[in-house]
Amino acid sequence: MAGKRCPHCGNDMSISDNRRSEAIKGPPSSFKNGRYDHLFDLVVTRCPNESCHGYIIETIPESGMLNVAKMVYPAYTFRPYPEYIPAHIRQDYQEACAVKDLSPKASATLSRRCLQGMIRDFWGIRKPNLHSEITELRNHSVDGSLVDALLGIKSIGNIGAHPEVDTAQMVDVAPEEAETLIATIELLLAEWYVAREARKVLLEKAAELNRR
Repeated sequence: MAGKRCPHCGNDMSISDNRRSEAIKGPPSSFKNGRYDHLFDLVVTRCPNESCHGYIIETIPESGMLNVAKMVYPAYTFRPYPEYIPAHIRQDYQEACAVKDLSPKASATLSRRCLQGMIRDFWGIRKPNLHSEITELRNHSVDGSLVDALLGIKSIGNIGAHPEVDTAQMVDVAPEEAETLIATIELLLAEWYVAREARKVLLEKAAELNRR
């Protein structure tokens, strides 16, 4: 679990194997796939962060199988963001996380809508399409490399946002592409909304010093 973040509180977790809570007792669970039996252990981990202590349940494949743990509880992971971020933006982000593994295409469409919602809310930019809105960011002192990156990924999920386009043109969205979109949304939430709020709080504290 080292290097991961808690799906409940969003904080970083650093848990070695000897700090995991006890695995479920008894023989490994199994399921049949054709003529093969697949064995796995269920491992329960508790978040070490004092403000959380939430439980995470994972399936760990038996030795010799693909060594990838799969989280079964909670059902998906997202960062909890404060309420000063508009509710519709937080909802699109959370839903993009929720369907990422089930449907990367749907996740990408939700991330794209979340991106557009942030540009319109945070920067007050409204144009006929997302491409124009991203390009307009250059006139708001937004880092050029960020604008270029957003232009590079904005087409992912585009069909879902514009269903009148011939669906035969729809390009598959790989799970890692949906993950990249979600990570980009998290970056923008941190650099725009969270940073703005932190600046506001700091300046208010500084202003209080002048009143003493």
